[in-house]
Amino acid sequence: MRMIRSYWTATLRGRCYARGTSSVNEVLDAPAIRDHLVELLVMRAMHLTLKKETTRPPGMNILQQQATFDDFVQEFNHERPHEALAMKCPAYLYVPARRQYHGLPELEYPLHDREAVVTQVRLAHTGRVWV
Repeated sequence: MRMIRSYWTATLRGRCYARGTSSVNEVLDAPAIRDHLVELLVMRAMHLTLKKETTRPPGMNILQQQATFDDFVQEFNHERPHEALAMKCPAYLYVPARRQYHGLPELEYPLHDREAVVTQVRLAHTGRVWV
């Protein structure tokens, strides 16, 4: 918990002021915020590992770099045990969702946006764009 406090103290000073709280510790002691900060630190550690193992040295082209990322994902999910998962691999614990994802419906903005095809643009001397 000490690492979390030192890492986030400067960031939270503004939030404490906005909430009318004088102490960063009061904010960090809230369970929801503490859990969120732990989750952020875990994600930060994973991204640092990703960067360290996949970008040094970088691939010679985009295909080689993608192959490096694919190898990392395979190792990270199928071969490397994770302490947070009781030293099991994520692929071992993964269960596919029962519901099938069908994507998003076509988005409509009935009162906001209007589709238009722009064929000609003229600039006025005032800097306004006329279509």
